[in-house]
Amino acid sequence: MKMTEESGKRLIASAYDYPIPVIWPTLQARRWRTNSNATAFMLDCGEGPFVVTAAHVYESYQECRVQCQHICPQLGPLCFPMEDRVIGYHGRSILDIVTFRITSQEVHDLNVHMGRRVLQGSKMGWPPWKVKEDEQALFVGIPGRQRIDTPEESSFGRFALLSPVSSTNERHFGFGFDRSKWVDAIGKGLPPERYDLGGISGAPVIIIDEPEGDDPSWHLGGVAYEAMHEMAEIVYCHHASFINADGTLNCP
Repeated sequence: MKMTEESGKRLIASAYDYPIPVIWPTLQARRWRTNSNATAFMLDCGEGPFVVTAAHVYESYQECRVQCQHICPQLGPLCFPMEDRVIGYHGRSILDIVTFRITSQEVHDLNVHMGRRVLQGSKMGWPPWKVKEDEQALFVGIPGRQRIDTPEESSFGRFALLSPVSSTNERHFGFGFDRSKWVDAIGKGLPPERYDLGGISGAPVIIIDEPEGDDPSWHLGGVAYEAMHEMAEIVYCHHASFINADGTLNCP
């Protein structure tokens, strides 16, 4: 089965509505500075929306919070006190996913100010099946190297990739980059080889159910937590089935 180029472009354009930057600027020499960023998204599996990102993102914020007296955690443009919002968290060594509560007003504000939408977990109910080899995976994350910082604000670029899953087990799945088959879907050029995708941790990974036709169906398959680029270009993701409908987490 093969998705048409036009339907692939439409799918990528739609997926752009989900990733949200996570940052925690610190006050340094009387200026707020953003040292790094990650990716998050809003998810609703049938029991109301919550926020999902990678557990090591939350741990990095916690480490910085201990070291810095003035720190401002943000979800997009919104102040977002992560430590007060945790729903599910087991630590990155167990499961590199964390979930947070979000209010209906915050969901509204992210939609109005950023055009971000809540991702509906699956059209076939929750939880989804574990991802299988050769299924088509689409992820859209926010690499740190595309972030532009000014004294007033930070702006963010997005990176999208549609690729078959190359490996999977009970804990996670991954896909490598086959550049010989890449197509520039949005007309802005292809990234150079060994492109550093640091910052995409926490990105949603969508699995295409029916690649044929103009409107393929899809469901959330996983959460990206690592992108390698030095020796080989590979993205690793945890299965979305570890997330319960209420935002709590199962252990692998």
